[in-house]
Amino acid sequence: MDGDPPPPPVVQDTVERFTADLAALYREHGAPSFRSMAKTAHFSKTVLNNAVIRTDRVPTEPVVREFVASLGLDPDAVDAWARRRNRLAPETRTGNGADQAAGAPNGTPARSRDRRVLVVAGALLAGIIGGSVLTFPHPVGGVDAVTYCAMNLTGSHSEHDLTWSGWTCQLGQTVVVIDMQLACRQQYPPTFGVGGGAQFAEHRDPGYTSWVCYGSLLHL
Repeated sequence: MDGDPPPPPVVQDTVERFTADLAALYREHGAPSFRSMAKTAHFSKTVLNNAVIRTDRVPTEPVVREFVASLGLDPDAVDAWARRRNRLAPETRTGNGADQAAGAPNGTPARSRDRRVLVVAGALLAGIIGGSVLTFPHPVGGVDAVTYCAMNLTGSHSEHDLTWSGWTCQLGQTVVVIDMQLACRQQYPPTFGVGGGAQFAEHRDPGYTSWVCYGSLLHL
């Protein structure tokens, strides 16, 4: 539509503020499902979702453009949001979105991420071999709501209302609240890794992405 307002003016921009303003824009335009937005954008619903929930990095310029355009804003507004994004992080303006879908920070080479994984795995193995028995709860990973819905309500898709308690599986008129405790146990069973999988889930803040699955390492 013509005459869409530009992004909110900011004195000192931050990734957190940019993400919050983008989320506010999303809500002001009816908070459509990311699944429906993905039909017109050139990115998956996961990438579009991450654009308004990840506060540790700014989305790439192509993601910002597609996100804003999929809300129905005019080209001038799309350009204004892209300019604001590039002022905030000009060195990462040309990402391709693939790393965002995988949850990797912009500009982080795959080999660097692989090295970090190997370092963590090596430290864990050294602790086990050295006789350490780590039994305190530790994070195993996040909750995959898409997989949970596919397993527990065939043909459904996941939705949320931007709060920690608002996750549901939806199939037509059928709406089922996601059991996060069950989701963690299904996603990370006892055979998952050396830690024996996940035992419970907790949310760390009111946000809908704050759910984390926890487990404890077994005595080996």
